[in-house]
Amino acid sequence: MYVRKELISTLEPAITGWMAFEGTDDFSRLTEYNPTFRADARRFEMITLPYQDFVGLTQSLGLLLEIGIRDIAEVTRAAHEPVVKWAQENGVRITSPLDERHRSAILCVAPPKGAEAFHAVKRARIVCSLREGAIRLSPHVYNTVEEMEKVVEVLDDLT
Repeated sequence: MYVRKELISTLEPAITGWMAFEGTDDFSRLTEYNPTFRADARRFEMITLPYQDFVGLTQSLGLLLEIGIRDIAEVTRAAHEPVVKWAQENGVRITSPLDERHRSAILCVAPPKGAEAFHAVKRARIVCSLREGAIRLSPHVYNTVEEMEKVVEVLDDLT
């Protein structure tokens, strides 16, 4: 949280977390409670920071940067191709943008009987969700083109 320095001492938190008080960062003295608010914006914190999550986040960001954002975008877009081609050949509406400027790793395809198609894709052990009648696929760097080809097989079997 950000609070303008000159306002910190004039504002009193309505709700506080245990780390909002002086001395709470010394975990060896937690029973020596000091009811004085910290002098900085930490007095407004209502949670314990998830330090263990910071480690995972740091490692994840390192992996993304090592692989490269552009390479990940290319992999995800290549994974879309079997489904996009199938949809275009079968007159099935794609509800997510395909133009380069707005395209993402998410691909939504709206086959007839969307709910039935969604359940068939799920039964094939393909991770997806149903959004407003469209099957939402979100392949990432760890997904394969073969997995998306399986989506096409399942959808083909329904038509």
